[in-house]
Amino acid sequence: MQTKNKILVPIDFDEQSIIALKYAEHFAELTNAELEVITVVEESGIFSKLFSTDELAVKINKEIQQKLDEAVLP
Repeated sequence: MQTKNKILVPIDFDEQSIIALKYAEHFAELTNAELEVITVVEESGIFSKLFSTDELAVKINKEIQQKLDEAVLP
């Protein structure tokens, strides 16, 4: 069984990462590869840990998912 090639693209929503994503999309089309997009949300500082709630985490994750969808989907 042959596995499909994957291209992993890290994105932080700045201009350069969006450009890199567009190149990766094009390259994936040319090579018939699957595109995997990843972003990392850093939880920093003691205050974010003290005042963070599950509701806030869900809200942040939804906003990030929306940004990813807008960046990846035409």
